Amino acid sequence: MDTDTDVTVEERAGALTDLEPAEPDVPDFFGGDGPSSCDWEDGWCSELADHYILEYCSYPDCKDDHASRYCLRHYVINLGLKLDHLRDCPGMIEARTPDEVRRVAFEHVPGFGAICRDPDGRAVGAASADAAAPASGSDGPQPTDEQLDGEIGRLQEQTHFYGGAYDELRMSEATTIDDLRAWLDGLELNHCVWSVWYFSWADDAAMWLQETRYDTSWEKPYSTRHYDPVANEVEWTAYDEASIERRNLIFPKLVTEQDPDSGKLRYWYTCDSLRAKEMLESGQLTDDASQSVPGTFAIVEARTNTVLPVTSGSWIQWKALYDGDQNQLTARDAASFRRLMAPYLDYYDESKPLDRAKAKAKAADIERRLNLAIRDGVKPE
Repeated sequence: MDTDTDVTVEERAGALTDLEPAEPDVPDFFGGDGPSSCDWEDGWCSELADHYILEYCSYPDCKDDHASRYCLRHYVINLGLKLDHLRDCPGMIEARTPDEVRRVAFEHVPGFGAICRDPDGRAVGAASADAAAPASGSDGPQPTDEQLDGEIGRLQEQTHFYGGAYDELRMSEATTIDDLRAWLDGLELNHCVWSVWYFSWADDAAMWLQETRYDTSWEKPYSTRHYDPVANEVEWTAYDEASIERRNLIFPKLVTEQDPDSGKLRYWYTCDSLRAKEMLESGQLTDDASQSVPGTFAIVEARTNTVLPVTSGSWIQWKALYDGDQNQLTARDAASFRRLMAPYLDYYDESKPLDRAKAKAKAADIERRLNLAIRDGVKPE
């Protein structure tokens, strides 16, 4: 499989070694650039960002700040979902000592907080760390599945994008490979090269999922990291894909960015993914339905040599920004994500005015609970 970049993926991959974890860069929000708009991933938000969340990075030479900036509404959602995940994370469940708890928590969310600060350095409008607001779905009455479906459907109708496009596909037992191909073929402002295959049951083998970055601004543009099952990262097989996805252990994602003048890819990032060329050559992908692992599909992107595994229970979301120069495809289990959304429906619904005092208290409580794990080694409850 050929890739549409200035490096040959296969040649680079053979020379790579596993990279040691590194401390994340501290973001500089105060360099005179002024505030930015919210980086909300699941929609378009025009609010100014006043909070940030850092992503852990294991690449020593990475030049990114690894910070996503959010308005208060979307900060509560994103930080709350990270806390909710930590409760059920296999690594956190396996952690036996405070140091192990700290490490797992830090690798999930190494930094977060308010961006805007007053001259004394205190976060503007910061709520007390002792504020007590529900931070998980275990507090208060829970909506029924029908209510959740209705609310989520209504919220998706409110989604608007400017200079881009949005689409989604809710997979089901009735979804066929042709349905998935037709949906991908119809994506607007798409610069990726998609195909869909089955996973072969005859050649199903344990695989290491990977995280890959390609960035032409780097001296060595291509870097990858294979997941380590010994460190409680997912070991993947097509047969186990449905179970892994239902437990919310993977969130396959591919983000690509092309040069608007040349059309060549200048950046891509993918996680919870596999390599297409190797799987095709080894017979792990097939177009024969009679040889397939039931209920699983391989979305293949040719330019990046990427396989995104999905199932008949996946919720696939597509986003194109900057007139299609940036594309993003993500997939996750629809049922588990629906449950995760339940405590935050009021925050997802942008038609409802935000109660900022309540939101600040909720954010402070989430921060307090996360800091107990990161600083004190206490497992989230």
